[in-house]
Amino acid sequence: ALLRAPERLESILKTLVEGLRPHGIPVSAKIRIFDEAEETLSLVRRICSTGIVALAVHCRTPAERPHQPAHWDRLAAIA
Repeated sequence: ALLRAPERLESILKTLVEGLRPHGIPVSAKIRIFDEAEETLSLVRRICSTGIVALAVHCRTPAERPHQPAHWDRLAAIA
């Protein structure tokens, strides 16, 4: 649900990073991709600007299931 609320996602991650950094606890996130590549890249830029240490990308859209092939071709642009 937070994929469709990027402002809220960004705020949550910033709060976690700021609150946990003094304790040495890293924050990471995991997302799924959007149908549109640029929409995914825009979200990735926002998420990475929060100070997280790692981002896992599930190369399927929220509607796609594990038996459907992943969009591995999109990962290089994200990285």
